[in-house]
Amino acid sequence: MIGNILGNRYEVLEKIGDGGMALVYKGKCQLLNRYVGIKVLRPEFIQDKDVVNKFKRESQAAASLSHPNIVNVYDVGQYEDTYYIVMELVEGITLKKYIQEKGKLSEKEALQVGKQVAKALKHAHSNSIIHRDIKPHNILIQRDEDGRILAKVTDFGIALATTSSTLTNTGSIVGSVHYFSPEQGRGGYVDEKSDLYSLGITLYEMVTGRVPFNAKTPIAIALKHSQQKPEKPSTYNPEISSGFEALILKLLEKEQSMRYQNAELLIQDFNNLQGEGKAPNPLLASMNAQDATTQVLGKNGEKNYSNKVKRSSRSAVKEEEEEKKSKKPMIAIGIIAALIAILGITLGALYVQGLFGENDDIQMPEVVGLEREEAVEILEEHNLEYESEEVHDAEVPENFVISQNPSAGISVKEGSTVDLRISLGPDMALVPNLIHEREVDAELILDEAGLIPGEVTYEESDFPEGVIIEQDPGFRSEVSAGSEVNFTVSEGRPESMPDLSGLTRIEAERIIRQTGLIPGEISEDFSEEVPQGRVISQSIESGETVEPDETVDLVLSLGEEPEEEEEEPDPEIITKELEIDIEDLEGTVDIEVREINENRRYYRDRHNADEESLVVIPIEGEEGSGQKVFDIFINGEFQREVRMNF
Repeated sequence: MIGNILGNRYEVLEKIGDGGMALVYKGKCQLLNRYVGIKVLRPEFIQDKDVVNKFKRESQAAASLSHPNIVNVYDVGQYEDTYYIVMELVEGITLKKYIQEKGKLSEKEALQVGKQVAKALKHAHSNSIIHRDIKPHNILIQRDEDGRILAKVTDFGIALATTSSTLTNTGSIVGSVHYFSPEQGRGGYVDEKSDLYSLGITLYEMVTGRVPFNAKTPIAIALKHSQQKPEKPSTYNPEISSGFEALILKLLEKEQSMRYQNAELLIQDFNNLQGEGKAPNPLLASMNAQDATTQVLGKNGEKNYSNKVKRSSRSAVKEEEEEKKSKKPMIAIGIIAALIAILGITLGALYVQGLFGENDDIQMPEVVGLEREEAVEILEEHNLEYESEEVHDAEVPENFVISQNPSAGISVKEGSTVDLRISLGPDMALVPNLIHEREVDAELILDEAGLIPGEVTYEESDFPEGVIIEQDPGFRSEVSAGSEVNFTVSEGRPESMPDLSGLTRIEAERIIRQTGLIPGEISEDFSEEVPQGRVISQSIESGETVEPDETVDLVLSLGEEPEEEEEEPDPEIITKELEIDIEDLEGTVDIEVREINENRRYYRDRHNADEESLVVIPIEGEEGSGQKVFDIFINGEFQREVRMNF
């Protein structure tokens, strides 16, 4: 794939990501001269119509959105059997990795990220698109020029338009189990509030460093989403404000109707918590707004607002006022009777509890850090009852007391009950099998098992690149929950230099780039065996192991070298004399000699016949060149022919 030009426009430069369904490359748009991200459907899925349709759906969903907090999609296309999406190249890390690096985020950072994601969801929802898979893995974090956090939502791979007839996903579970809503877990009706629930889980993880619901199996986690209330975030992060905690817990309501009804109301409360809103107290604006109207998805996904709730409230108030008028006397009598009953019960309780002096105060003993048996023995010695709760604890050994209530040193009555929390030891987890899994899937597999990735090493092997080949601890090992699992990832077979001999320059340079190398200098030489324009030799011999970005020089053939002709020695020049008798002539005589062999005039001049009788003309010729024939003309008339041998 590297080196290919997609759509006659996008050059594929290098691989930067590896997902379960697609590969992500860094590319360059040759038209606009900018770097882009290119998501390419994995080759093994090309024949799978469902996966292809899912991939196309992502491109269609994301391409319709344009927002600073959403990764922009520039183009979609198909190159031969390759389906690809061209998108904005975001230089940053996932929110998941950011949380892992920091442990947990400050409230200020969490508010910034949460508000930006809410803005992205508001834009998507206004375009009738539900993301359905909001989680830290699908939120990219980078810094702007001023160092402020910028969050961008990506991966609309399972997004569906709200106008679709398949909002109820026929019972199937779509999304990531730790983050999806109760209705997604049971395959129920999914709407904008489902995305907001997932954002609530993400906010919870941001401020606590953990997800609110965890178990050994996906089904168990889904049941917790539907049945179990989350621990308050302040349990794990006492620094979180009550307003922000209330916002998160409102997002995590089991019933959709009890959550924020839309992202706009959520953004208002983010503003309130950041001191940017008009409401004097956090959550006031959104709660009032939600009480005033009920938002309903109408046909074609349009939002209709009904004031039926408001009218019902008015009717109820009116009826209540009339009922109050008729029942005032009865209420007064009831209040008096209730006061008498309460007084009697209170006095009786005080008596029973020994507050009139029958029981003595004792000082609560310290049992924290003791073994259960020893702690119980001490409590019994002080005539105290106890109730115990067993919980996992990573620091306190099994069967030891973690905490007590009331605390040591407090005065209590004999017979009081002390609540003890007894350690079950560390919460244990079974290590899942990572061998032959892809590196990109390891984090999710470990996360579902209650574990985290540890040290990752890479080595060359015969396994495909990106596949896990070793792990420590091994499969089905029992370890403490939250432990690290180290693993080794294959780098594939070591790249070796291909044989380029006999290829054209274009063919050779294409293969060089595909191998991850760089074409170098081109020189030329003669060759009897290699045709002109093809590779004679290469600077790195074929079969040698190469490193990425090494330079490969080529020598191209000029064809056969032409043979040099042997130089013959210069021939010897012979001079002979041509005699012309003009003794019988008078006055000026015009003499011309023509060389017949060369068809040229050899000699012409005027002579005075009164002063000379014989004209001698030197004739030169190469020795051995043969016979030369000359015609002699006097005053323009032919006189005779002369032949000379050389």
